[in-house]
Amino acid sequence: MKRIGSLVTLGLLAVTVCAALDSVAEAQRKSKGKAPAKGKAPAKAAPVSYVKDVKPLMDKYCVGCHNPDLKKGGLELETFDQLMKGGNAGPCLVAGKSAESLLYKSFTGKDTEKMPPKNNIGPSDKEIELFKRWIDEGAKNDTP
Repeated sequence: MKRIGSLVTLGLLAVTVCAALDSVAEAQRKSKGKAPAKGKAPAKAAPVSYVKDVKPLMDKYCVGCHNPDLKKGGLELETFDQLMKGGNAGPCLVAGKSAESLLYKSFTGKDTEKMPPKNNIGPSDKEIELFKRWIDEGAKNDTP
């Protein structure tokens, strides 16, 4: 008799745990894709860093042609100051305005020659979006 009571108690405990897990799973399914709860701001992405995010991409995709030895288009891109100075076509970017920035437009091929040239690998869409965010955030220099 004692054993039957223990089994019944254990069974009830299992049913309770399963019901609780189902409730949690249902709440998670309902909340997917919904805006954050009222009063809570959505998590904001960290600002894009020139040093950590942009400069490595410039080195990977741009500096091979835009360096002190080649200066294609009169443009050097090894430093933030050189990037801001621009080249023969003018300034590379307008801080806060990616749509007006030659750097962003050259990666997308919009209104200008696409860079890097066809024979070279260019940045991925995700990397281009990173450049865009950095410019739209004000193209800040965080070089130490």
